[in-house]
Amino acid sequence: MKNQFLIRVGIGVAVLLMGIVLQILDVVSTVAGISLVNAGLIIIVFSLIYHFRNKNRVYQDERTRKLGYRSLGYSWTGTFILIGVLSWMTSFDLITVTGQQAFSLVMAFMAITYFLYYAYVTRKGDVE
Repeated sequence: MKNQFLIRVGIGVAVLLMGIVLQILDVVSTVAGISLVNAGLIIIVFSLIYHFRNKNRVYQDERTRKLGYRSLGYSWTGTFILIGVLSWMTSFDLITVTGQQAFSLVMAFMAITYFLYYAYVTRKGDVE
């Protein structure tokens, strides 16, 4: 647990410093530099909150790993179906989707379905 916490804080510090250095060197735009600084701060703050709030809890065990794997499997299956439906609809000119729109839709779908399936599988009970 302590190693994971230190890794998370280290990643946050690295992102924060990267944003500061890139901003000082004027390599990226102001918005990108500030976004990296904000992302680093958010990673650090959430890591600290999560660490101190859940100090004595077990992060994962065999059951939670199995539930996570099952949820990821369901999410990936749904994502492949979504990609197939999107490509079928665009090939028949039913919809017009740019690459960025398709990528954003797939990423959002993957994240949302993972959390929904994880909530469903967690309520359902143990996975065989």
